[in-house]
Amino acid sequence: MSLGAGLHIRYFGAGLPDNATLRAEAPTLGGGLHATMDAHWDPFSWLGFAGFGGVHREKDSGRHETHGAAELRLPRLLGDRGGIAAGAEVEEGWMRARLLYGQVAGNLGDGVHVLVRASASATEFTVPQTAANIHEIGAYAHLDGQILSSLRLRAWSLLRVPFLVRGEPTTIPATGTIVGVSLTGSL
Repeated sequence: MSLGAGLHIRYFGAGLPDNATLRAEAPTLGGGLHATMDAHWDPFSWLGFAGFGGVHREKDSGRHETHGAAELRLPRLLGDRGGIAAGAEVEEGWMRARLLYGQVAGNLGDGVHVLVRASASATEFTVPQTAANIHEIGAYAHLDGQILSSLRLRAWSLLRVPFLVRGEPTTIPATGTIVGVSLTGSL
């Protein structure tokens, strides 16, 4: 589809009884409304635009968050093998964040698809009080391939490395890594 959009609305009700101790320990479980919208437009086979936005409000505490992103895609820049995209994301509310990314997505042949993304971000938590600014670089890789006609393998990894905390260079590199693998089959 060269044009598409979606709207998603979710309400999460209270997850805990009306016990003051429990509510104080987990204030975000008091019920919340989450709404997101996404859209894409590909005016040409070689050019595409995408965006998303959302709002989140926690009923009892009044905490809220808004976010939005825009992406420019050149899906045929690498011919039949794939393309590139670049985007930016912004968040405001209980957390302030800015993120820039670039990615390459393509086909390695024989039904094997790959996506590699590099990013730079700045994050500041504002609730319950302003926390340290964290600036970090990140990398994400996703590989999806068919092993047999009814069996697919998916693997992904995310790496984030902070380089500034509270405006100061980090002395000991601390990294966050997530790795996942799934095997999906059908009969």
